[in-house]
Amino acid sequence: PLMAPGLMLIAWEKASAAKLSVVTTIAPLAMVVRDLGGDHVDATCLVTGATSVHSYEPAPSDLVRIANADL
Repeated sequence: PLMAPGLMLIAWEKASAAKLSVVTTIAPLAMVVRDLGGDHVDATCLVTGATSVHSYEPAPSDLVRIANADL
């Protein structure tokens, strides 16, 4: 958990002008990323709505989002 801010800074240096694209597994992590990154990040969450984190299986579109994300 403590490595995330450091990783964000490294990725931020690489994408200095653009928003940093971050994909998280659960909503609370996305909220933390948004709180820390503010206007500099675009955080999305894979498990949303009524989907259980215990039964979640990634769709092909989720894999594309992960592959295209900075973090």
